[in-house]
Amino acid sequence: MSKRLILSVLVLSAALFSTSAFAQGMYIAGSAGLGMAASSLKTDLDAVMKAGGITNINSSMANGTALNGALGYEFNSNFAAEAGYFNSGTLAYTATVTGATTIKSDTTVTGFQLAAVGTAPLSDKFAIFGKVGYSILTVDSAVTIGTVKSTASDKKNGIGYGFGATYKLVDNISIKASYEMITSDVSAFLVGVQIKF
Repeated sequence: MSKRLILSVLVLSAALFSTSAFAQGMYIAGSAGLGMAASSLKTDLDAVMKAGGITNINSSMANGTALNGALGYEFNSNFAAEAGYFNSGTLAYTATVTGATTIKSDTTVTGFQLAAVGTAPLSDKFAIFGKVGYSILTVDSAVTIGTVKSTASDKKNGIGYGFGATYKLVDNISIKASYEMITSDVSAFLVGVQIKF
């Protein structure tokens, strides 16, 4: 799917949501939190080192600061559709090799998701939700060995999902907490605000 097509879909969605017929169910949401790499990502990077003949590896994986934003429309109290943006923050892999230079690999996942959201209100203020959608992602990585740095960028599309809860502070503003699985090896715990119009 081309960037031009994606942009066209988002612009069309925004135009539809901005009409008076759609305004009542429209919402925006913004969240921040902990971007995490699955243990399999660290294992894979360790395996790359070992395949290159590097042994005695002491490695670690640091979490990133994730950001998430969404524009959505509630068709009713149980179903919504939304278009969102995600940034995992920098997921930093560091490998210290005995008798050799430290090796670092920074990975950031960014992209867009179109998702269906199902909500179950448990009271007037509290609700739980689940979501599933199609993600269009870019994976940027930078590897530094000593003073030598190389970068790469790859596209990765697929299905993402999430679940969480909202708590209504006032009629149109809710606190939102969620867990988002963006790809099979990148996820996030997020806390933020959702505002209805």
